[in-house]
Amino acid sequence: MPALAASAEGRMVTGLADVRDWWETKGQYFYLESPLDDSERTEAAIFPPREGPYVRVLTMLRQRSHIYNPWQPQFVRRMNGSDKVRGLAAHWANFAARES
Repeated sequence: MPALAASAEGRMVTGLADVRDWWETKGQYFYLESPLDDSERTEAAIFPPREGPYVRVLTMLRQRSHIYNPWQPQFVRRMNGSDKVRGLAAHWANFAARES
């Protein structure tokens, strides 16, 4: 199931140009990139920044990855998430460099 299924207003992303186009035409967004398998292949989607689609996408990803532990409160996620945020920033820089 593609990430796009989380929102009828969303769409698949194939490159940085898709993200720029969304920003220029619609403004803020949620961006999601998910591995397709054990290779480097991924799928990516962009959709409106509303809580409903966001929660549906995260729930779908948790189910796909077989993570069944309970959701953590926001303050716990913030305390434990700094390495993940740095990793996300590094992945974004690599993605942006590929598009340049």
